[in-house]
Amino acid sequence: MGNQDYPASGAPQNFGVFRSFTYTEGKANTLAANGGETYLALIEFGKHVKASVCLCYGNATQKGNKHSYDQLQMLRDKKLRPALLTRNEVMKQLERREVLNTVH
Repeated sequence: MGNQDYPASGAPQNFGVFRSFTYTEGKANTLAANGGETYLALIEFGKHVKASVCLCYGNATQKGNKHSYDQLQMLRDKKLRPALLTRNEVMKQLERREVLNTVH
């Protein structure tokens, strides 16, 4: 995706894998992942919910946005990141806040 080219970490869905992808013929006798999982989550339910996630293709597709495809390396490395489950966790990671006023 974009200018990134990593080994895909997954297999076709009919194999029953956690990370499923579909493939097409790529360059130089390779296969290229062209569809499949876009969001992965591992959730532990208990007194305090814990979760790890990966939004495989990132949070944005706008050119120049630093979050375009920023989680592909995590997918390649078979890693997840901690989910932001509380307001405090979200506010610590907040990059920009935009308030929209509604007209009544």
